[in-house]
Amino acid sequence: PISSPPPATMAPAEQQREEAQLLQLSGLGPDEALQRLSEAKEASEAEHFEGLDLSFLDGELNEELIGQAIDFCRAAGPSGAMLRLAHDELGSGTDCEQKIFELKAEREVRTGERARHVKKK
Repeated sequence: PISSPPPATMAPAEQQREEAQLLQLSGLGPDEALQRLSEAKEASEAEHFEGLDLSFLDGELNEELIGQAIDFCRAAGPSGAMLRLAHDELGSGTDCEQKIFELKAEREVRTGERARHVKKK
């Protein structure tokens, strides 16, 4: 008979990450998150947290918010901090990024055409 696989267990490092005390700013808009980070900085709250959670941000990350987030994490302590950015829009939409996207698409088309050509031979 086929036995079921053993239950998945977390590695010790993953367990620590799950238990980390993060300042929860998930779901806020960028302006609200910036305001909360400024308040936390003024109150010296960073040392009471092990990092910052900016997941599901309701808007795009901007340079000012990233700077404040890094400053917050830096102030969290010498042992390092966790910065969570799950499900956030990280693209800046620059011309360079668009050009890379287009070149990748062109390469895929050429590769497909080459494969069809070789297959016909």
